[in-house]
Amino acid sequence: MILSSILLDEKITNLQVCGFFLIIAAIYLLSKQKGIQN
Repeated sequence: MILSSILLDEKITNLQVCGFFLIIAAIYLLSKQKGIQN
């Protein structure tokens, strides 16, 4: 997302930022879940 903004001069929208944080939160929660099961 940052590279497309820098290299391709694309604008970062609020929807893209929300999606980015949702993906990071999902990865965090899934990695935390696997740690509990082991």
